[in-house]
Amino acid sequence: MIHSCVCHTLKCLIYGQVVVLVVGGRQVPFIFQGIRGNCVVGITSGNQVLALDCGCITAIICGRTAVNTNQFANPTVITIPDSGAATPYPSIINVSGLSGTITNVTVTLRNLTHSYLSDLQVLLVGPQGQNVILMSTVGGTNPGVVNVTYTFSDTAVNSMTENTIPPPGIYKPSTFPPVTALPGAPGLPYGTTLSVFNGTNPNGAWQLYVYDQFTQDVGAINRGWELTITTRDSL
Repeated sequence: MIHSCVCHTLKCLIYGQVVVLVVGGRQVPFIFQGIRGNCVVGITSGNQVLALDCGCITAIICGRTAVNTNQFANPTVITIPDSGAATPYPSIINVSGLSGTITNVTVTLRNLTHSYLSDLQVLLVGPQGQNVILMSTVGGTNPGVVNVTYTFSDTAVNSMTENTIPPPGIYKPSTFPPVTALPGAPGLPYGTTLSVFNGTNPNGAWQLYVYDQFTQDVGAINRGWELTITTRDSL
């Protein structure tokens, strides 16, 4: 009866939750994946699939959720001058209270308007100093954009291009020369993928540096920016 009760309880657990099962007095930690027949299935800290017969389990110790995704936003308008640093510079999102380390980061610029998109360099710097250029010198000599929203993700199918205006959508970080060192930001070279943040502590100040490289054209990120962070707790 105790074994049946244990298995029933496991069915109520959440996929991806850290669980320690007690089997013959031995503690077996793994990330819960579900029930298959009479077996409890999970993944160990060494990424090995583990299946334990329900009849062998005598106790359950539940841990923290292994995988969490949280979204943060700074909706303050970022005003871009005809050359130089935007206001505010940098725009900051403070993250706190997250456990585990980063496994994925995506960034969204909301309602970007600019009369000459290729003027822009946009740099994201994490709390531990890792950084990535989200976009630099894209769009060529084409007209600018009005209230477009761009999301940057390493898993995106497409990158922005150097000579065409990207429509609203999801893109890989996209960089074309010239890439110059942004005043007040970390120095060159800058990262080219958002995976530079993987394995680091997510808590602290995330900084978005927006810089206009050339004169004559202005713009704004009218609804600020958003940061989505996925973390994973260790077993």
